[in-house]
Amino acid sequence: MPYRLRSMWDQLRIHRALRELEHTAPLPAASGEEADAEVHVLVCRRDAWLTVLALKSLLRFEGVRLAVTLTDDGSLGRTQRDRLSRHIPGCRWLPRYCDQPALAEALRTRPRLERLYGSEFHMIAKLLHPVLLSRCSRVIQLDADTAFFREPEQLFGWARGEEPAAYYLHDVPEKEATVPPEVRLALGEVAGAMPAGSGGWSLAYCYFNAGLLLFRPEQCQLDRAEAFLRWRRERGGALREGLPAIWFGDWTREQTSYLAMFAGMTPPARPLDACYRLAGEPFGVFNHFMRDYLVLPATLRRLEELVAELPVNG
Repeated sequence: MPYRLRSMWDQLRIHRALRELEHTAPLPAASGEEADAEVHVLVCRRDAWLTVLALKSLLRFEGVRLAVTLTDDGSLGRTQRDRLSRHIPGCRWLPRYCDQPALAEALRTRPRLERLYGSEFHMIAKLLHPVLLSRCSRVIQLDADTAFFREPEQLFGWARGEEPAAYYLHDVPEKEATVPPEVRLALGEVAGAMPAGSGGWSLAYCYFNAGLLLFRPEQCQLDRAEAFLRWRRERGGALREGLPAIWFGDWTREQTSYLAMFAGMTPPARPLDACYRLAGEPFGVFNHFMRDYLVLPATLRRLEELVAELPVNG
């Protein structure tokens, strides 16, 4: 099947699985002043309805007060924005390109991040908006193609301040054996390129994933992201294709920038528990599906069941 036709067919299947979501009750976000933590989601037109499910699957639990900030990547229409705001009352919207002073000041001395933010690589907003424009001292960076199937006790404990370390999503431990030697060597070079005095390099998993990150903004040293982008431009050209592109390709620049920052955090960043999963079955506490796993029949069935578990109107 041609790619465009396959993509349209998959989108129809996703919408069919989520068709009853419209009839679920609004779940309000807390105000930035009252919240324990703030959830940030970068939203595109294709994944707008998935964003509603991801947020409602989390906000239905009452363990913590969560504010919500949504960044429009520029592809949303007014109708879609209004629909999201109706389902998540109290959410804050940010445009793709912000002119807030905190952002301008942070980018003034970081030319690579500044150029990337001004480009059409919209994923960079997924890094800079949570780090620089959050209203809360604790941030949850969340992708749209995700869902919480049970109460996320580890996340809620962290949001209540029970743990000072940041947390990150990762692939299954068994997969670490498949990291190409050239990737490990390159990550060693990236570690050596970090600014003096910015910390060492401590990260348990190479298969780091930015679909769910828990951190305090002051833990994120943007100079480390800038240093990675400099290294990538000067040394990473041969690693932008094939399997190494998971780390060094054009489409993962914000994710590996996050990786570089998390690797130097104090206290050291920790991996989320195994019940926070990347990919498909089993469905534990949380899954980040990514596109390939999202459209599997088992995933779509489970998402349809999840919609049925949400509170309904009236």
